Amino acid sequence: DGLDAVLCQFYEIDEDNDEPVEILATVSEPFPDDLRAVLLALTQPNGVAQLIADENLAFESELDVFGWASVFYAEFAANLVNQLLEKAQVTPDEVTAIGCHGQTVRHRPQWSFSLQLLDPNVLAERTAIAVVSDFRRRDMAV
Repeated sequence: DGLDAVLCQFYEIDEDNDEPVEILATVSEPFPDDLRAVLLALTQPNGVAQLIADENLAFESELDVFGWASVFYAEFAANLVNQLLEKAQVTPDEVTAIGCHGQTVRHRPQWSFSLQLLDPNVLAERTAIAVVSDFRRRDMAV
């Protein structure tokens, strides 16, 4: 239904500190209606057929929809990250990395694959912060 972002400070655990994470700020934003509709369509086998049939949209295939949504999701996430930084009064150079797995649209562990949509390059460019993404495929490989 939306995206949540959390800014955390991580610490080493030692005899003086047993709390490894401090939450500095959080923000949450519902998905825009058009992105939400596309995400829901992509989660269903052949779910984008109606989007492709809509003459007002330029989509020609499921891959077009996936590509558009990957970029739109990244732009949306970047805006949320920038809101988070502003709220916390933190600059991008003070952040080591953004961890963003993207949106799961197809999860098929029986076939050893999972698809998350996100263009991490757009997210990195819009925030000026390194991005670590696509965690689930590594899990599937293991």
